[in-house]
Amino acid sequence: ILTCINGWIWITWSPIANLLTTYWSLSSSSCIDELSSIYLYMYIPFSFVAMHLSNILKLRYGLLIGAILNAIGATIRYVYVADYTGVYVGTVVCSVAQTFILSVPPLISSVWFGKHERGMATSIGVVGNKLGVAFGLGGTFLMSLTTTVQEGQQQTKEDARDEATKSFFK
Repeated sequence: ILTCINGWIWITWSPIANLLTTYWSLSSSSCIDELSSIYLYMYIPFSFVAMHLSNILKLRYGLLIGAILNAIGATIRYVYVADYTGVYVGTVVCSVAQTFILSVPPLISSVWFGKHERGMATSIGVVGNKLGVAFGLGGTFLMSLTTTVQEGQQQTKEDARDEATKSFFK
């Protein structure tokens, strides 16, 4: 479940980049892409740290660190949803949490499952993350968010928020 939630958090903003560019008054939608790209950049250096700590502290505490970081990052994103910088900080925390979470399925399968069961156990654990990504992408498609700005008019944050709310409850 934890890897599913982390995958969902990772991809949340990408499908509605145009709406959020207006909402956060950003110069381009590439700023929204940075929110998902940070996961990739943080994974490389922090995965070594996470694996080392998980080996020293044992699997349970490594996973607990990932869960706590994920909860803290998600809370920051929720509290500062109106501010791009706050959402970015929360996303960085969640991306560090990912390094503790994504490495868990093979570790669990090697400890808890027999030689012939490890492949299936690892696959099921990895699919959880992909399921979260599917929920994150699919949820925004169900909302069918579109922003319409008439030519020559500026759309405010309130207009973008109201439009998102209306389209969600259609």
